[in-house]
Amino acid sequence: MNLRYQNLINAVEDALTNSKKSKPFRILETGSHDGTKARQMIDRAASFGRKAIEYTGFDFFETLTPEQIYAEYLVHPPIRTLESCKDNIERNSKATKVTLFAGDSKDTLKIEWSNVDPVNVIFINGGHSLNTIQSDIELALKIADQNTEIVINHYYPGDYLKGCAFIVDNQLSKLDSLNVQVCDPVDHIDGSEIDVKLVRIKKVAEVSVEEIAERAVEYVEPVAEPIQNSDSHTDIQPSGVCSTRCENSTCEHAAELCDGSRRCESDLGRQSVELPTAGPILDTQVPQERQEPDEKLELGIVESKGTGDTSNDSNEQRRDVPKNVEQSDDRGSGKKSGRSRRSRNKRSWPQTDSTDNTSDDELSSD
Repeated sequence: MNLRYQNLINAVEDALTNSKKSKPFRILETGSHDGTKARQMIDRAASFGRKAIEYTGFDFFETLTPEQIYAEYLVHPPIRTLESCKDNIERNSKATKVTLFAGDSKDTLKIEWSNVDPVNVIFINGGHSLNTIQSDIELALKIADQNTEIVINHYYPGDYLKGCAFIVDNQLSKLDSLNVQVCDPVDHIDGSEIDVKLVRIKKVAEVSVEEIAERAVEYVEPVAEPIQNSDSHTDIQPSGVCSTRCENSTCEHAAELCDGSRRCESDLGRQSVELPTAGPILDTQVPQERQEPDEKLELGIVESKGTGDTSNDSNEQRRDVPKNVEQSDDRGSGKKSGRSRRSRNKRSWPQTDSTDNTSDDELSSD
């Protein structure tokens, strides 16, 4: 038995001393699972000489769906049927009456709470989501009297996304009508960094419905495809789940990728991007003057300032049109261009020094 469950046994013992032996000792549990904790509480009551011990349990049992597994932060557990759980408790304990209900405790307990006889011990050990725990606590407080010992499992210190820590720290501890105790010791779940404690609650005055009616839940519980896992430990959250507030999450992928639905996936199209490690972020926008085309490099454009260097005889020489050609009409410009070409075609003999030194501007002006 984990160390924290000694507080559950202590609560059973305190309830035994505060109840009459002539009346049945009644235990109610949400999250019966396979009946293990039920048998431990019943056996402890029997060790005090109690002859009439009645147990009432609520669980999903065979109605459990993959969506509920995911929403309640459970790994994929082996399915326990109502009949197998009941048989385990009746055969292996001294309970005189065993009553079980299959389904979501938010529904089944809400229907049955008014039919439940006064209870000595209530153990809230069901789903891990805030909505489910909040509902179970509200209904437990309606069933309990000032002699009822209420014990809540799944207090994860500092984790307000699942378990009862958010509700206990921000709602129940502020009610003067309740005595709330977060119990030591703490259990460390094997193979994880999860710590978990039990919380004991007892009424010191009547709690009105209005005091517990306002929901303490601030986060939307996830409903998505479950992650299949053969591990049956009910305290371990599946690695594919996280909250919308991933900076507070224990999910190993929370700092990397999150799609805002409290789910993180390690393979959501991750791409390797090399980011700069130092230096300012430069504006890569092309300057305005660079966005206009360079007229001198565009062939076929006649607009030119005529300032190009014509001394270069290579094939990369830029063709600048003289101003006198640019200002002439279309017909005259065509004639002058033709004369220039005919002149060049006729100069197949060796040129004189005066001709060699003649510029293109002078030839085009003849």
